[in-house]
Amino acid sequence: MTQQRTVLIIDDSPEDREAYRRYLLRDQTHHYIILEEESAEAGLAQCQKLHPDSVLLDFRLPDLDGLEFLEELSHQAGDQAPPVIMLTGQGDEAIAVRAMKLGAQDYLIKGRTSASDLLFTLNNVIENAQLRRELQQRKAELQESQQFIQKIVDTTPGIVYVYDLKEQCCVYINRGITDVLGYTADQISEMGATVLKQLMHPEDLQRVPEHLQQFDLLADGKTLEFEYRMHDAQGNWHWLWSQEAVFKRNASGAIQQILGIAIDVTERKQAEADRDRLLEREKAARAEAEAANRAKDEFVAMVTHDLRAPLNAIQGWTQLLRSGKLDAAARIQALETIERSTRNQARLIEDLLDISRMIQGRLELEPGWIDLTAVVKAAIAAAFPAANTKQIAIAPVLDNSSLTLRGDANRLQQVLGNLLSNAIKFTPEGGRVDVRLAKLGNRELEVRSRETDGRMGGSYAQITVTDTGCGIPPELLPYVFDRYRQAQGLARQGGLGLGLAIARHIVELHGGTIQASSPGEDQGATFTIQLPLTAITPEDTVE
Repeated sequence: MTQQRTVLIIDDSPEDREAYRRYLLRDQTHHYIILEEESAEAGLAQCQKLHPDSVLLDFRLPDLDGLEFLEELSHQAGDQAPPVIMLTGQGDEAIAVRAMKLGAQDYLIKGRTSASDLLFTLNNVIENAQLRRELQQRKAELQESQQFIQKIVDTTPGIVYVYDLKEQCCVYINRGITDVLGYTADQISEMGATVLKQLMHPEDLQRVPEHLQQFDLLADGKTLEFEYRMHDAQGNWHWLWSQEAVFKRNASGAIQQILGIAIDVTERKQAEADRDRLLEREKAARAEAEAANRAKDEFVAMVTHDLRAPLNAIQGWTQLLRSGKLDAAARIQALETIERSTRNQARLIEDLLDISRMIQGRLELEPGWIDLTAVVKAAIAAAFPAANTKQIAIAPVLDNSSLTLRGDANRLQQVLGNLLSNAIKFTPEGGRVDVRLAKLGNRELEVRSRETDGRMGGSYAQITVTDTGCGIPPELLPYVFDRYRQAQGLARQGGLGLGLAIARHIVELHGGTIQASSPGEDQGATFTIQLPLTAITPEDTVE
């Protein structure tokens, strides 16, 4: 299939224009829309109006010469200017250099340029311009993604910092330092290499060298903990607990920078001072705090990896694209990888935002009348490509009767999407996922009502998603809907382990329930959703 490209020829010589036209028509790979102008002013107007893919520009024109044209084009169009190939009857290298500095992409000599030379140069110039535009777009997307992550870091409770071992100072610290110690990030930066000496308790400062030495034996991805005292801007001492990991190594493999997150544990330390009076309560609180810290440790390490991995892929392929050494197939692979990484990172960030909204009680629905059958079909259609890749069959059995309720269709599709995604993720190739949608009968409603102490009256729709995957160990079943549970128990399969927690919250906002069951490991799992149905009255249809 030939590619269509628009080429603007600006030349006051009809013979030269006709020659270029014949050259372009010889190209069997591309279809050219050829525009012609005799003057620079008319050519500039065409550039502004039609945005051609490339311009063949004669150096000597009746109104402006080629260099003046390039200056005016740059002034009018800036970065959006089309690529220009300068054509002249003179072989003046000085003019060629000036033209290239002013934005020309190449320089050809009339009378010495064959059709193949012109086509080769033109196609290279157009492809390079397209590649530059794509790179600019990807760079903008990367910057936007980085800014988004920066916002997440800045709003993270506690202090997030990067400490440089060589410079002995913080090269980054988030806004949490102001909330905890009352200093601004600029004040910490001004302290430079004296930051620990100025803020840390002398007794704890003596333990810092020993703590740092432990990083020499620490594998990447592992973390160390450290407790110490720092005084705030008013001179009050605070106990801080930090978790730190290797962030960057130099060319020789030595640790250069450490990434840490610190929280204020002053109250906990004060409670420990009263352990004689509150010993039993302290033991229970300590066990709970350790469990919470373990969950946080694993989640922080996982977030660091899962957010950084797409960025690494984007950055690596962007550098390869910028080098210009990739062939067409590799460029396509690069762009597909960048796009896929961007989508993955957006999905991870959206899960984090949903969890944040849940914690703050701000995850809201946009209710409307829903055809539940249509919602289930849409979720199955969205999951089909992933299932097809692993040759997993999705077998739907859907009730054809009217199943209508008042709720948020997009959020319910998100719930089913999470369940189907997990089923496909944890099911081996060639497996099967069954999706059933049915309306509960009277006898089923009576049983369900007894199970829930009579709290569920009326009609309910039941959705079940059953897979033939790895199953769920019995000891983990009570916790599958807890946040971050994947990091603590299930095999690491990608994602942050937040999907089921989000799904339960959305279902409960609709007045329904969600449950998980599994015969055991390697025996598959079933997730069951029950949602209250709502009959549509004549008044509702007028809405």
